[in-house]
Amino acid sequence: MKDNAPVHKGVNKGIRNGLRWVEYEHPPNSSDLNPIEHIWAWIKDQITCYYSHITSQSEMQQMMQKLWDSFMNTQWDGLIASMLNHMKAVIAAKGGSTRY
Repeated sequence: MKDNAPVHKGVNKGIRNGLRWVEYEHPPNSSDLNPIEHIWAWIKDQITCYYSHITSQSEMQQMMQKLWDSFMNTQWDGLIASMLNHMKAVIAAKGGSTRY
């Protein structure tokens, strides 16, 4: 994997103990292509704007659950419908940053 995780940065390449290590190209991982990232961003915005007074972990957990439960089907549908545009933007940016 080319995700810069330390466990994936081994120096062992080529042949070791009779095994050949093959490195494959993977498409970039883009949060633009993960709808859950947009939901978390919405929840974060809601908390920042309306609930920044919360100081306890239990209150925050309750508010997170309330916000998650209030995420409407129309919002889900909008995220799903926008995925084609997200994919096109990521492809055009060759895996780089997009406006999403």
